[in-house]
Amino acid sequence: VFSNPVSHLWYPLNHLIIWTAGYSIQALQYELLFHYLFAGFTSYVLARRFGLSPSSAAFSATSYMLSGIFIGHAEHMDIVVSFVWLPLMLAGALGWFNNQSKRNLWMTGIALLFMLLGGLPASNLMGLFFFAIFVMLRLREKIAGQGFGKALREYLSPLAMACLIPLLVSAFYLFPSLVDMASYSGSGAAVSYEKAIASNALPIWALVSIVLPVSHFLRSLQVFDAESSISMLNCYFGIVSLCLALFAISTRRSRSVLELAALGVLGLLIALGGRLAFRGLLYELVPFFSMFRHPAVFRGFFILFFALLAGFGMEELCRNQSGAVLLRRALLLFIFLLGIILGFAAVAALAIVRLDQDSAQVLRYAFLESIPLQIILLLGLYFWLKSNPRRWPAGILLLAGIDLSSMVHTNIDVVGSFLKPKDRVELLVMVPRRKHSDFEYRPLGMADHWGILQNMGMVYKEFHLGAYCPFRSADLLKVMDTGFHKVAAKFPRFFLVPAVEVHFDRDSSLEIFARASEEDRMPVVVNAEPPGEIASVSDASYSLNQVYPQSLRVLNYSLNHIELEFANNRPALLAGTEGFHPGWKATLDGKRVPTVKVNFAFRGVYVLKPGMHRLVWEFKPESFKQGLWVSGA
Repeated sequence: VFSNPVSHLWYPLNHLIIWTAGYSIQALQYELLFHYLFAGFTSYVLARRFGLSPSSAAFSATSYMLSGIFIGHAEHMDIVVSFVWLPLMLAGALGWFNNQSKRNLWMTGIALLFMLLGGLPASNLMGLFFFAIFVMLRLREKIAGQGFGKALREYLSPLAMACLIPLLVSAFYLFPSLVDMASYSGSGAAVSYEKAIASNALPIWALVSIVLPVSHFLRSLQVFDAESSISMLNCYFGIVSLCLALFAISTRRSRSVLELAALGVLGLLIALGGRLAFRGLLYELVPFFSMFRHPAVFRGFFILFFALLAGFGMEELCRNQSGAVLLRRALLLFIFLLGIILGFAAVAALAIVRLDQDSAQVLRYAFLESIPLQIILLLGLYFWLKSNPRRWPAGILLLAGIDLSSMVHTNIDVVGSFLKPKDRVELLVMVPRRKHSDFEYRPLGMADHWGILQNMGMVYKEFHLGAYCPFRSADLLKVMDTGFHKVAAKFPRFFLVPAVEVHFDRDSSLEIFARASEEDRMPVVVNAEPPGEIASVSDASYSLNQVYPQSLRVLNYSLNHIELEFANNRPALLAGTEGFHPGWKATLDGKRVPTVKVNFAFRGVYVLKPGMHRLVWEFKPESFKQGLWVSGA
């Protein structure tokens, strides 16, 4: 399963997969699996930089790579990419502050470059936010020991340069994104802060996924919280890992442990969004904090830092074996509490099954199916800690593997349910299995693919609409929210109409689109006066039979290049359901003509002379050229 397989086409590893295995669903699944394993490698490197032993670092890496941030986001490859490269960035920065080896600067810069090219811009921003906090914590130690000026000059300045270079190199991608957001989407297109902290925030009840690896439970509770996406709920990184992370916090009072714990708790608090006043306080105090959307993604930082703490807990346990007594007592208490919850859930489920089957099912999914396994795992850890201490690392790793593999197993059906059956079939048709030899793929022609990458990569192909549309476009969202998407799905991509309706204000015109969706008619609205040859009427809505393009042929249709051939017997507007962007340049019969915004979110061209015509649309945004200049410089 893969979301937007072409949404990070600038990502080098994506190119490698396409070149070697072809462009197919199977190849993309291999890429996803590779990133899971690579997340284990990057987090292993980070754990080793903290001084953990190989076995403790491997335990930490296992907890991270099979956690809910990766399994939960199997359909969001770009989010996966962000969290794969972040540990390597942190490892490079930590290594730089420890020994000032230039190799660490290279590590940080390369990891940042790959994260920028392949990660989701929103999660990249979140990662940079925590990276900055992490660097400031390390810098504070150097300032205390060497003074402010020397610490800035010898530590922060080289690290800042190592981060600035990949930012400039990726400007061809980032610069158009910022320009599009500022000039095209505009401030009105951004999601408001109030909506942002409510949409895709981590619900309080989803915190149970820290302890229980249940997907059915989370999906069942979605009935009571429709705002939450199932992909934004999984916080699990292992019950064994959680116990050892808490053990590390309670027994090892080193600065690193306390800092990691604070960073993890910070990520979890932000993930809860507007459900706590904490995020609102940060919004008021921290500059640019309002840019962060989808708060639940912040749970990934909780998982990362607590997975590292689990490694610290294992390290402390193996060093100080007397701590095993305290841990075994805590495990018995935990098992006792889980047993009480299990008994209560069983009685409650039996009592209400006839009255409320939905609630009974939630109890069964949440507790009766998952708690027994958790109790078995904790009992296994308890008895293993009574064996030879030399065997503890191997046993803990084995239990963690069983623990996390069960979580993966219970979430497999969720991973496969994100696409509706119809959409899945259309995706398979759209992305057939083919070799790179017959796939139009040219590394030096990457600009050809910009049609799906503008606007921070947030351009997606609507399965039913058949148009590449800017994800943040307020015009598109407003128009589609009226129900107009049903009309757009039924009408052809391109059609000719003789008359238009003029409305300058989008919001006051939304009623037109709502009425059109009820009547199954296509309105044709423009926001500027048409040429004199085109009639302007009070009601320019058309039925499917009136606009069907009998005389129109699509000669070439690709992501950024469209060629049409058509005939008209009078002046007309060639309109359609293709998304508008000022980067689309139109050439009619060899002459450049303006692209018209139709229905506030789509595009068209006025055709004033009757006869046979050829129209070419090419996507050539100026912001992309400017970004190339910045990268080249």
